[in-house]
Amino acid sequence: MNALNDAKFLNARDFGALGSDYETPVVCTAGSNAFTVDNIGDFKVGEEVLIIGCNPHFAAEQIFDRRDLSPVNPRKFYHHFPFDEKIEVEGGTSENWVVYMIDIAPGRPNHFRWTKDFCKTWSEEIEIVDGQFAELDGNVRVKINDFEQRHYGCTAVAIACSRLVALIEKIEGNTVYLSKGATASGKFVMQHSDTYHIQQAINAALKEKKSVYLPNGKYRLTGSLYIENATSFTFEGESGVDTILVNELGHLGIERPEGSCFIIRGGTEVNVKNVFMIGNVGCDERYKSGPQPVRGASGLWGFYLNKSNASYVHNTYRVYFENCHARRMSAECFYAQSSWRKAEEEPEEYGRQITYMRCSVEDCARNAFNNNDLAECTSILYCRIQNVAGNSWEGASRFVKIIGCYIRDAGCLAFGNVRWRSPENEKLCTGQHIVSDNYFEGSCIYDQSMIRVGSAATQVIIKNNVFINFKSPAVEVFGEGGKNDIPSENVIVSGNSFDLTAIAGPSEPRYAVRVTTSFVTVSDNQIFVRGDRDDNVTGIIVSDDAERVVIHDNTIVGAGVGIKTETVEGNVGYVVDGKTFYREEKLSTSYTGVGIVPCKPMLLRHRSHRYHGWKLVWADGTESEILDFDPAKLTFTLTEERDLKVGDAFKIYRPAGTKWSIHHNMIDNCTIPESTDSLGGRMTKIDNIIM
Repeated sequence: MNALNDAKFLNARDFGALGSDYETPVVCTAGSNAFTVDNIGDFKVGEEVLIIGCNPHFAAEQIFDRRDLSPVNPRKFYHHFPFDEKIEVEGGTSENWVVYMIDIAPGRPNHFRWTKDFCKTWSEEIEIVDGQFAELDGNVRVKINDFEQRHYGCTAVAIACSRLVALIEKIEGNTVYLSKGATASGKFVMQHSDTYHIQQAINAALKEKKSVYLPNGKYRLTGSLYIENATSFTFEGESGVDTILVNELGHLGIERPEGSCFIIRGGTEVNVKNVFMIGNVGCDERYKSGPQPVRGASGLWGFYLNKSNASYVHNTYRVYFENCHARRMSAECFYAQSSWRKAEEEPEEYGRQITYMRCSVEDCARNAFNNNDLAECTSILYCRIQNVAGNSWEGASRFVKIIGCYIRDAGCLAFGNVRWRSPENEKLCTGQHIVSDNYFEGSCIYDQSMIRVGSAATQVIIKNNVFINFKSPAVEVFGEGGKNDIPSENVIVSGNSFDLTAIAGPSEPRYAVRVTTSFVTVSDNQIFVRGDRDDNVTGIIVSDDAERVVIHDNTIVGAGVGIKTETVEGNVGYVVDGKTFYREEKLSTSYTGVGIVPCKPMLLRHRSHRYHGWKLVWADGTESEILDFDPAKLTFTLTEERDLKVGDAFKIYRPAGTKWSIHHNMIDNCTIPESTDSLGGRMTKIDNIIM
């Protein structure tokens, strides 16, 4: 039965939702709630409206902290906290949403620079004068007082906004009386807002244990639609093409869900069907949403400050999205968080099943699909992902299936990403994925490789996928990371077809499969370049710290290097004594902002060989033997003392030979069939068919 005629559905139109794009000029006076319009059109008493320009104010004020990577007693990292009286701002704007970033670099506590175009351009450095305001652009002034974070670097963000969202209380001729008054005089534009009315329909449906039907129309959202504690609820649009939610205003969404079209919390079952959603930042403007290249803060992402996305799901038992489509979303488009099950206990409420069926994400600035915690059973089925400047999927979750999708010129599928080293995390592991029967075309435009098996991921199967004219690295199974990362393990890469032919633009260095962690099988794959041999292509790479790796029965044709082994290089960080040291950790200060750089050698799991008996080869050619690696303290201990210094470079290898089995691979028309002169490769028997 059609939802329109189903008694179990409430029609959102009956609650005042219009889906109209009619707008009219409006004149107002500061301090008054009377607004004079040119033509009343289809505006009605009780309706929610939006006026941009008549209400200048600061919508948000946050200071972002800088991470301390010291291995011993690091300063507490707050990520972000309110201005309070640390920083003061005055002024405003007639624009919808302007993000001012005030950047204080480490070691420069008496100077700052600022930007309002997401770091595209910066002011010159400005001196901080105690007790005095500094003018930014004539609209906003800032006074920076003395506070702790100012002395080691931080970045402050002030968001100026001018929108007014209010209800029509009365209409007299061409005068509209709103529930809120203007704070600025002038001539602006009044538009429809449907958030309030659709929410009324949702609330009524939840109360009556019914569902909501939304007819075709263009519905402007000034806030999120909340579906909370539903027992069994469906939100169904008339059409996945013409039922449109416009979510383009921008919101503050730092570690919280504001800015989502749908916020789904708790409850048992929610279905969302046939909805087309539009946000505010496309792929070509990705700089507005990515990591911001500030000097003062760690982990400041642009989408925190101008957020639009399709959905946020938290702790709902099962959720189903079908024929839902998103464009120009600034943040993780379909996003979920959850409590999680531990090995010996299960929370009362957590996410146990999310399915995305025949959905699409195109022309978006950040991730297409994302589960940020250890929820269970996410399935992304027969979806399309194209021109997405973040991850196609970022999954810290368990028991994930990605099947039958088409992905072109988008960011990587990232598995794992659980960044804490608790032994609890190794009892009921995470990152279990099956990725099969997908098509990947073009290139990976965010992160290094198209499929990236990372921190803590285990039991991953990558099979029967097709890469077409692929110009980026394809699959990486890696163990390196930051000090909170656990190496991935137990991965099968089998039966895939890797066409690494660069048909448009220059050929870039790339590989089909790279392995830098243990317990990995790479088998029965076809890796090839059509036509002329391409020296930028490497078939399969394996590093010296990877144990129990099996590479067999692959076909590699037309590459620069067929199979390559690589050394593992690291540096000494904090030195405890002549025998004990921490591995060096690094913060990136590149154009992508201040972030943690993945480092080697990998910091092993608690259940591991702990590098017992492994050797370090120092830059001067001498060697040291490792007595132990402590997976809790993250310290390396040598059998004999050495004059250790911060920054000392070394290579690491297993002196008895690396546990690899590389055999019966057919390598044809490759410039270098085998490059196996790394420390581990020289001691491993490799038996391939070279043509």
